[in-house]
Amino acid sequence: MMDRTVQPYVVRICDAEEKARIARTVLEALQDWFGVPESREAYIRESREQPFFAAVCDEKPVGFLCLKETGKATVELAVMGVLRDFHRRGMGRALFGAARGWAVEAGYAFMQVKTVRMGVYEDYDRTNLFYQSLGFRELEVFPGLWGPENPCQVYVMSLEGQAAEPGARTRKARPVIRFANEGDLDRVNVLRKQVNDLHVQGKPEVFKPGFCAELRDYVRVIFADPRQRIVVAEKDGVLCGFAVLNHITRPDNPFMFERDFLDIDEFCVDRDHRRQGVASAMIRFIREYAREQGFSRVELNMWEFNQDALAFYEKAGFKTFRRYMEMKP
Repeated sequence: MMDRTVQPYVVRICDAEEKARIARTVLEALQDWFGVPESREAYIRESREQPFFAAVCDEKPVGFLCLKETGKATVELAVMGVLRDFHRRGMGRALFGAARGWAVEAGYAFMQVKTVRMGVYEDYDRTNLFYQSLGFRELEVFPGLWGPENPCQVYVMSLEGQAAEPGARTRKARPVIRFANEGDLDRVNVLRKQVNDLHVQGKPEVFKPGFCAELRDYVRVIFADPRQRIVVAEKDGVLCGFAVLNHITRPDNPFMFERDFLDIDEFCVDRDHRRQGVASAMIRFIREYAREQGFSRVELNMWEFNQDALAFYEKAGFKTFRRYMEMKP
């Protein structure tokens, strides 16, 4: 059970896989409303392409809402679900406030929602009262749309002159952290040029302009090697960070602390997305991945001229393991 003392918040999700994962988590827990497998799978499948808002508590999804365009001027509240432990805590209202604010900004004039007509099922009667409390009004009943046992009630509201729900607690979209696929290659390539610029600026005697240019071959080698992975951060559809991970295995050596460890070979966050929690989210993802793989240590190498990065890594929990010294002959 989730901690009810932690304040939930609402965030818009843009990554299709993350949408489907959240939708499945919530809908499979609400069998009273979404107990028909075919319908549930359709909701999950369609959610991947729809405007999607999630309620999050203690870094875990507790509810979501999807919208669907049904006309040039109309958007439909396609599906919404909130885990039972979070009913009557304002989650549905907060999700609706965020979705309505988005629909207003997108230029829609009306919002509609379909449910079962009042008086048929007790659970849906509560749902109807909730929609009415939000400002929806009865438009029409379609007795045959879902069959005679489930007469479809359509509610509608005008969005003209409206804004987001007053007092709704929302946050800017958090980055989605995942493993890269080949479709990310070009975007990682663009971002990796910032690594080139930083190294050339900090160590011009070692690095020359363009040393990161052969990323395509480099990435293909990584994809083909089961010991290497690329982690990416995506926010509002923009790839804003990446890290290259290596599984390091060394021969038995009494002077080594561990034979196997996870090495962060490269780590970069886009300049325009720094100090927004992207790097911290990536480190949390990498740390969890290292635990799942059974590594007891995560290691990285960096140049000491990059003091901002050094301060971040130390704050994230990295400790200096050893230093390399060099001299010119």
